Amino acid sequence: MEESVVLAEVAEKMFNSDIKRKSPYLRPTDTGEMLKTLFWQEFELSRIAFGWVPAVPKYESKLKLGRFGYLHNRNAKFLEARINELPVTLNKNESAVALTREAFERMTLAENDQHFFASYFFILQRLYEQYDNLMDRLDPILDAPTVDQLNLVFVERNRMLNWVREQIRFCNVNVTDAENAKKAQAWGEYVAVIWHLFMQGLQEKKSVDEIAWPAHPVEQPAGPVPADSAWEPDVFPL
Repeated sequence: MEESVVLAEVAEKMFNSDIKRKSPYLRPTDTGEMLKTLFWQEFELSRIAFGWVPAVPKYESKLKLGRFGYLHNRNAKFLEARINELPVTLNKNESAVALTREAFERMTLAENDQHFFASYFFILQRLYEQYDNLMDRLDPILDAPTVDQLNLVFVERNRMLNWVREQIRFCNVNVTDAENAKKAQAWGEYVAVIWHLFMQGLQEKKSVDEIAWPAHPVEQPAGPVPADSAWEPDVFPL
């Protein structure tokens, strides 16, 4: 039996004892459940990043989103490796899986790439806040294998956030009329509402149908996976 699995079993017994019930650290089962939540978010972000590759016109953006899709997928594999050592199981039929897909699709079916980058940055910030919260609650000794996997996830954290932040800054500079500024604000407010409903749904273990989702504000999203790929005509004349 692998050492990390043995550690998880020992930790579970200790946390179930009367002495350790008052510990500020998570039990292995709780750690596993939080990792599962993060796993499905990384999985959906991988799908979304890849899906937006053909929707963004700039070649650099296509390259970056393709890489980010890979990184999200790689992060999910890091998390899965640790989940498999804990007393929990990944089950694609759990309500949280469909709930994550529904919420993330709603937050990224954007009118244009500017709005997509804004929602993507919002989600990334919330994602890493969850990682930080988990890291603060891990036993540094008994849950050292989880810490190791999270540190692997964090390797590209700042580079991803900084690049997406720069896309938002560039887009904001180019929003010169009041109508587009109003649309951007409304989209940001919609994304924040969806995130709140998503987190509430996870906490209360609700299904997709049990949540009163607001009407989606975009009639014809630019992505992900558009019918026709977007390109910069000056760079790639078709």
